Amino acid sequence: MKFSFLLAFLIIANTAIAANFQNYDPDTIIVTDVIPQVNIPPAFKSNLATDYLADLRCTNYVSRQECENIKDYIRAFANTNFPRSCEGKITRDYLSAVYYWQIYAESSFNRNGYESNGKSYGLAQFIQETANAYKLYDRFDDRENIRAQSEYMKDILNMQHVKCNLPLGIAAYNTGPYNKVIKQGTIPNVIRLPSGDEARPGSYVRRIFTNVESTTKLPVEYPQFV
Repeated sequence: MKFSFLLAFLIIANTAIAANFQNYDPDTIIVTDVIPQVNIPPAFKSNLATDYLADLRCTNYVSRQECENIKDYIRAFANTNFPRSCEGKITRDYLSAVYYWQIYAESSFNRNGYESNGKSYGLAQFIQETANAYKLYDRFDDRENIRAQSEYMKDILNMQHVKCNLPLGIAAYNTGPYNKVIKQGTIPNVIRLPSGDEARPGSYVRRIFTNVESTTKLPVEYPQFV
């Protein structure tokens, strides 16, 4: 009698399990002991007090949706790659505005654009050596460009001779962080790079921060231009 009752119970239980398994939806299962690789979703919004990028519209090189994705990447990486030297000096939302206008100055958001010397490509206009250093293997990938840009700027802004001086850091991005004029805390108006190319970091910095001031309504204190 007991055996018959146990057999009937097992048959009923197995039938219920089979029925549940047929309705199993893998998207509803949360595996807590596995950490997946997470990509930044297009709708990501970092913890910003003021979203300076909300009303900015990029350029005709990208669609409206691509522009929104680019702004999301800028917000995200300005937040996750925030330089330690900038803590208490600037906010993450301000840094996102700087990065937006930096990309605008570099490429006008044309991912297929390149410098006249043919050495710099993509949104952030990386040369091959810097791209390799920051593991930017596809210079035409928007997300990876902005990730590498934010990591490079983080390293520059954390340098002893920069210390989150944003105009100086932007000039260093333009000329190379070890430029002797920039190491003295000044921004050269015109300079000859080791490659033989001419750079104009003075006008580059002024162009970016004129737009930053217009966007944020916050004044910029410049180092000395020489």
